[in-house]
Amino acid sequence: MAEARGTQTHDLEVIAGAFMAETICLTAAARMLTAFPNTRVRLVSANWTEVPAAILEREAPIGVMDLRGFVADPALMVEKLRPQPALFVARAGHPLAERSSVSLADIMSYPLAFIGRAPREVQAPHIAAREEARRLGQPHPAFPALVHESPTVTLKLLPQCDAVAGVSVTMAIEALRHGDIVALPWQRAPWASIHPGIITLRNRALGAAEQAYLELIREADQRAEEEALAWCKAQGVPSGCG
Repeated sequence: MAEARGTQTHDLEVIAGAFMAETICLTAAARMLTAFPNTRVRLVSANWTEVPAAILEREAPIGVMDLRGFVADPALMVEKLRPQPALFVARAGHPLAERSSVSLADIMSYPLAFIGRAPREVQAPHIAAREEARRLGQPHPAFPALVHESPTVTLKLLPQCDAVAGVSVTMAIEALRHGDIVALPWQRAPWASIHPGIITLRNRALGAAEQAYLELIREADQRAEEEALAWCKAQGVPSGCG
């Protein structure tokens, strides 16, 4: 078994919330394969709420997660990254996509694909819109209609049905360019965003591979922001994140 595993001399463990794991963390991991060929990267995608405990329990030296509402343990160091604007998307030809504008209550009248747990800043507007949809007599019975921790999987679901999903522009941009999905004509609010950050243990020294990976995350984060802001500008979509 040891021979089959290869001759790597170091394991790099990273745990990240799914939106970060499947975007900037994956980009950084891809570059690590060339920069550190003797390092095996283990990138674990999890719900963002699971990341701090994994770092505190030394399951991984690096964590990346949405920082909104997060109160850091004194043993943790936190580095904020750039906020990522998010939007609601659906299949091309979706009934909502044919309108000139839609409200959040309109969106809540269709099946929503969502992660298991979201920051309170994101939950509250969804719940209020759900109540408005109920008052109008048009809520979809199940809320959310689909729970899955991977936004990549959710994007693959959308072309097959009338479900809608809220995802970061960074996550959706390739599918939007290919026409697999479309952005719904909703007046984007600043709360529709992700606020990623890196968390590490104060008393845990990081090696060369870990330090290099952190720098690659920062670079990927900057490129992702530039690309997302350019897309928002081209589409006339507000890009502010609150």
